[in-house]
Amino acid sequence: MNKGKTKILFSSLILSLILMFFAFRNVDLQISKSFFNDFDFKMIIPSFFIITLMYIVHGFRWANISSEIAINKSKNYILITFVGFAVNSLAPMRMGDMFKILISKKYLMKEYSKITSTVLFAQYLDFVFVLFCFAIILLFLPELYSNNLNIDLINENTYFILIVMFFVSLCIVFSLPYISKFLAFIKQKADLKIDSIPSKILDYLLKVSMILKNLVSDYKKFFRNFLLTLIYWFLILCLFLTIASGFDINIPIKILIFSILLSNLASIFPVTPSSIGTFHVSMMFGLLLWTDDQNISFVYATTVHALIFVSNIILGCIAILLLNLKSKNSAISK
Repeated sequence: MNKGKTKILFSSLILSLILMFFAFRNVDLQISKSFFNDFDFKMIIPSFFIITLMYIVHGFRWANISSEIAINKSKNYILITFVGFAVNSLAPMRMGDMFKILISKKYLMKEYSKITSTVLFAQYLDFVFVLFCFAIILLFLPELYSNNLNIDLINENTYFILIVMFFVSLCIVFSLPYISKFLAFIKQKADLKIDSIPSKILDYLLKVSMILKNLVSDYKKFFRNFLLTLIYWFLILCLFLTIASGFDINIPIKILIFSILLSNLASIFPVTPSSIGTFHVSMMFGLLLWTDDQNISFVYATTVHALIFVSNIILGCIAILLLNLKSKNSAISK
């Protein structure tokens, strides 16, 4: 590991510790332990099943984006998705997405530009969906504007910024054809050597932008991707509800959705490994609308995060074994 990567990893761990300190500072260990002991551990089984189903849908959506919707062809997309989430759980800066792109060259036999564009498009779908739902949920949470709340979570300026972010993201999609034309214009006018690094980078960006343009223009495929995105996020909600039922707590659905969206918006800035700290702080922040008992919020957020983390590692290990097995079998058959 070079010095640059070591510094990034070390900085991310320090930030995680700082954020965990803020999440942990008002927590009573004895009360939290007692609350955790009341958890119905039988709920781990359906939780693991839901997490697995989540990633299958996520992988199948990626296959659909890549026009590989046949079951036998989409298997590798799903397995690589498992591996990507496992790496994201261990490394900061969403390195799992980069790792997906690297190993996809071997197992999907596609160009890096094609793989990169489909991964970016999948991330974009989640970003727009979360941002749109977050903007909508603010309209139905009068608790955010209550004078009884001792923390000023949201004001009209915050809401305005979110709406602007949403429309900016939409503008990016509809400006893709112009981005492609702009890159093509630069390539035509710029006096670059064919084998030079700037020329190769420009060619790569042009390929990615053209593929993204085609993905947006295919409305039927875009609608299927939207439905799969909706199913994926519905399963995430089911996971949080399942774990809440394990603790026998009844979190209002609006506040739970708000907390889930808030934690995922915080994860857009993936500076900590597995979103440790950022997830906990944002979840506890959202649950303040439901309870001011930080012991319950902390244990609930930690349990959700721990189940997702462990599931990611298990599924990632299984996926690596299956991918290597398929690779060896194909090599033998040749």
